[in-house]
Amino acid sequence: MTEEIIYDYSFELQRQIVAMLLVQGEELVRHGDVIKPEYFTNPVLASMIKLLLDFFHKYSRNPSVTEMEEEIVLFLDKNNKRFDTVEFLSVFGEVIDDMERGNFEYVKDKIVDFARYQACQAAILKSASLLKVKRDYEGILREVRSALMIGERSENLGTLYYDGTDERVARRSSGNNRESLCISTGIAILDRALGGGLAPGELGILMGPMKRGKTLCAINFAKGAMALGGKNVLHYTLESSEDRTQTLYDAMISDIERSQLKNCPEEVTQRVKTFFESEVNGRLLVKYFPASSCSAWDIEMHLQKIKLKDSFVPHLLIIDYLGLLKPADYRMMGSEGGKYAAYGIITKELLSLAQRGNYAIWLIHQSTRGSMKKELVDLDDSGDSIEPMRDADIILTLSQNEVEAKSDPPEIRLFAAGGREIPSRWAVKLCLDTKRCKIWDPSVML
Repeated sequence: MTEEIIYDYSFELQRQIVAMLLVQGEELVRHGDVIKPEYFTNPVLASMIKLLLDFFHKYSRNPSVTEMEEEIVLFLDKNNKRFDTVEFLSVFGEVIDDMERGNFEYVKDKIVDFARYQACQAAILKSASLLKVKRDYEGILREVRSALMIGERSENLGTLYYDGTDERVARRSSGNNRESLCISTGIAILDRALGGGLAPGELGILMGPMKRGKTLCAINFAKGAMALGGKNVLHYTLESSEDRTQTLYDAMISDIERSQLKNCPEEVTQRVKTFFESEVNGRLLVKYFPASSCSAWDIEMHLQKIKLKDSFVPHLLIIDYLGLLKPADYRMMGSEGGKYAAYGIITKELLSLAQRGNYAIWLIHQSTRGSMKKELVDLDDSGDSIEPMRDADIILTLSQNEVEAKSDPPEIRLFAAGGREIPSRWAVKLCLDTKRCKIWDPSVML
């Protein structure tokens, strides 16, 4: 049995909303996706709104008073046991009086707030059930966020293409374009191929076989963002502890082999201090979540907490890695398609997070075991997780053959398997030093 949700708001204001939507078609067009019958506490007003919306969806216009009267008569004939006809028509008479008086300026200002208030109240009531019965914290967050977003998505109606031509052309000419906004990887040859790096609002996937240097690539991208753009980086690890992940950064930033870090603590401390106390370099935060315990919603909640507590606003997120995340929507856990469907949901949630928060996100993903022997890792090496590749703005794959692994220094290849903003099907060869956690262009002297 579905739990009944009761909304609360002034009857007079609710009645005037009905009147305004009946008489002013432009307001119905503007708020038709926001207003719902269940927001109205009075069942007569709720029924009128349903009749109004049904009429509008069928005929793409408002009903006249006469047409509305006819719809009400037909409705009452079918629902004479639920409603008192005299009361229903009396309320409709009051609505007509409101229509004739007009003066809807106050109602126009309040209609979105009314819808949001009612939806939030419903979300809170529903959340109590989610908390008590299922301990579904992510479901609670989803309900509340959806309520708070009412009215936000409908305000931006888009940009009229031709009217914006001058501004668009001038913006490109002034350098205010994707390339100027991109966050550097720290590797010039790769930045050039990527059109500057990874832009805010974009999701990049870094995919490769196990033990090939995906995490080392990612932390080098993080250093590039901090050192070349002064960007703040938030590294989420679901595979290694915060201490182990920070050890990788210690080796990379200090340029000291991991096995020797313990033997030269003062040198490590000084080099790390020099890097992060520079006025031009960004900051780094490392956060560990246990495997399969973290979703895009958990990441978003963590982002909100650190903004409030630490005033730390990240520009680049490193997430290591996709296979250890879970969907924010718990209903997808048992859906058809298994990991295939779950991975697709996760990447869509992360892309939405990137776009809403204007973050650039590098998401690490492990390719199939068979890809370890391939000269070139491609999209089909994602196995049962090809779906996430549809959501990524940039897809880089990492590969290394036996000759490259045994060369001095070892080499890896990054291959652009796909992307919306970049040319695909190109590769760059880079040097890899796993001891110092460094990746670099061999044509550039270190």
